[in-house]
Amino acid sequence: MTIAGIQRALEAAGIEFPRRQRGEVEGEAVSNPMIPVAIILAAALTVSSAALAQQTPRMSYQESSTIKRSMLPPGTQMRDFELDHCRPLCLGGSNDRNNLQLQPWPEARRKDGDEIAACQAVSGGELSQDAAAEMLARRWPCGAK
Repeated sequence: MTIAGIQRALEAAGIEFPRRQRGEVEGEAVSNPMIPVAIILAAALTVSSAALAQQTPRMSYQESSTIKRSMLPPGTQMRDFELDHCRPLCLGGSNDRNNLQLQPWPEARRKDGDEIAACQAVSGGELSQDAAAEMLARRWPCGAK
C-alpha cells in the first residue's frame, strides 16, 4: 500500500494523517520528522483493527444454551457450568464444538482471569496470539478435569 493509500484509509477511519508543516524560514514546507513514525503507528493500528474486526463473534445465548444442553453430563444442571472456549475468541479461537467445553463455574472464573491477562498481553504487543494460546492451553488443557 502506498502512503497515499494509507492516508486515504486512515482518513476514512476518522484518523487524522500527519501533514507537512510550514517552516519558519521563508515559508518553505518542512517535513514533519514524526511523519514516518506516524505512518508506522497508523499502519500497525490499521492491522490491529483489521485483526480485531475479523475476530469470531460470540454466539447467541440461544445457540450457546443449545450446545451447553447437548454437552451436559447426566444428573447435572446447566447453571452449574459455563460453556468455555478452550482457545478464547480474543486469541483466534472459534465457536466450533471442538473448541468448546463445559467448565464448572469456580474453575471458569479462575480461567477467565488468565484469559483476560493473555488477551491484554496480546493487544499490548507483549505476546503473539499463538504464544498466549499455548500458555493458556498448558495451564488449562481442554477437556481436562
